[in-house]
Amino acid sequence: MRTISQIAGMFGLSRSTLLYYDAAGLFSASRRSAAGYRLYSEEDLARLKEIRLLRELGVPVEKIRKYLLWPKEGATPILLQRILAINDQIGVLRDQQGTILTLVEAEGLLKGARRHLKGKAGLGREVGITEENYR
Repeated sequence: MRTISQIAGMFGLSRSTLLYYDAAGLFSASRRSAAGYRLYSEEDLARLKEIRLLRELGVPVEKIRKYLLWPKEGATPILLQRILAINDQIGVLRDQQGTILTLVEAEGLLKGARRHLKGKAGLGREVGITEENYR
């Protein structure tokens, strides 16, 4: 059995994050010591590993909580939802990128930026700037 401080150190999380997970119904101690301290089992650690992975992938706490309530369905539905959300975010970022490029072109600022962008390991190409844009 491990204490909350030990778990926090093992996972690189703050104690307050673990308490938040407890309050949100994601992660609770399986036992308490005689002094009332939370004690976590190896099974608890496995659950926290899963929670941490899903959080690192950007899955919201509420979706993780629902998944943990019905684990037989598996993580696939929430992971597919996350992929769709990421695709939407990529679309929004590409739109912003295009708008910024349009504004920079309208100001005639690309002419002076060509050398700078070429020195940034193909950044110009990555953001959609072509030779025509420089002209």
